[in-house]
Amino acid sequence: MRYKHIAKLLGYSNFSAKPNLVLLRNILSALKNPQDRCPVIHLAGTNGKGSTASMIAQILVEAGYRVGLYTSPHLLRLNERIKINNKEITNGDLDSVLQKIFSLQEVDKLPYFSIITAAAFQYFAEKKIDFLVAETGLGGRLDATNVAKNKIVNVITSIGFDHKELLGETLEEIAQEKAGIITDATPVVVYTGKKSTDLVISSQCQRKSAPIFFLNQDFSSKIEKVDWKNRTQTFSYFGDVFLNSAIKSRDDDPKYKNLKIPLLGEHQIQNAALALAAIEVVQKQYNVPLKAIYAGFSKVKWPGRLEILHQKIANISRTIILDGAHNAPGAKVLAETLKKSPYIKEKLVFIISISQGKDYKKICAYLGRLAHKVILFNANVERLSSLDKIRKVWFKYLPENSIYVIEDLAKLPLLLHSSDTILCVTGSLYAVAAFKKNFKV
Repeated sequence: MRYKHIAKLLGYSNFSAKPNLVLLRNILSALKNPQDRCPVIHLAGTNGKGSTASMIAQILVEAGYRVGLYTSPHLLRLNERIKINNKEITNGDLDSVLQKIFSLQEVDKLPYFSIITAAAFQYFAEKKIDFLVAETGLGGRLDATNVAKNKIVNVITSIGFDHKELLGETLEEIAQEKAGIITDATPVVVYTGKKSTDLVISSQCQRKSAPIFFLNQDFSSKIEKVDWKNRTQTFSYFGDVFLNSAIKSRDDDPKYKNLKIPLLGEHQIQNAALALAAIEVVQKQYNVPLKAIYAGFSKVKWPGRLEILHQKIANISRTIILDGAHNAPGAKVLAETLKKSPYIKEKLVFIISISQGKDYKKICAYLGRLAHKVILFNANVERLSSLDKIRKVWFKYLPENSIYVIEDLAKLPLLLHSSDTILCVTGSLYAVAAFKKNFKV
């Protein structure tokens, strides 16, 4: 079988086996610690870390560096998780590094995510990258990516309720897990969204003697223009993390103005500010010119997050909004963004698949107030929430004749009327991936 080691990895369950960082470190030690061979920019958070990581990586690429980007989960291909200068790892290279990983003793005791993380570290080391930008898969303290020691900046994005069974029942407990990525004397850039979680991060930084910089305190951003037609936003950035210049007023002259980013939503401007603050930390040791910052933001891509496409379905041209909001905080942000969009004036049809363990009642509550029709489907993945349970929740928001359940997306065109021209596919990245595969977008 070709690429038999990739096939072996794909045979592992995403959700089986608990992390074992001691064993992972031993395995990486046998490989001469590939995770520590370049500077690492490490990100944790409930939502926003992938977007922020992509922005940081793209800016560094534009600055002329060889940049590894490690993100999860993937949309369509496992290879998407491991990139160098925007190029995905090839099947050949992935199979080769997995062969090295699987040849080591006790590796079969590791979970799926630890194995792919070890493979990523090995690949990046072999390709001699200048920087690694890596986001955690889950939490932070016990995450496989947290074995990396050579960190130059840590970034903590918004914190909300998700994976409560693993990370804790309160936001403060979840924040404590995220704060586990903080290392001695390494600067931390933060926007958790709440004072209580900010305090948790601050306390950990104090224990680790790590400088900390907060969005809207040490630096900030301001939206200047939203262009829905061209799917871009223009914003300004205020402050300088190393000048300790607290933001007194957004009427002050920005440090950077007219930055353009091809990602929509106010949350992406917050993410962009975090990315730029992280770059300011990097600039203390490495050259990142002004033009790289502007070019990096303008070229960043992050598919499946408020991605807007136009496609004919059932012979009718339709606008399709793809957003992998997979938890209640993500659904809230999606709803808030849609309310400010031109699409709010139209009849929104939501096409939804939600994973098990998510707060589907809250997800439905945020989206239900905007929906004209909802179509629930099975994305054919492990741990899918019960469609019948979700359907019953929707009775609070829509009449029964506006709620549909399908087992196969191939049946979707049969449920769309000619007036259903605005479709929003959401609930999970699995939903977005299934839609992309079925309709080849």
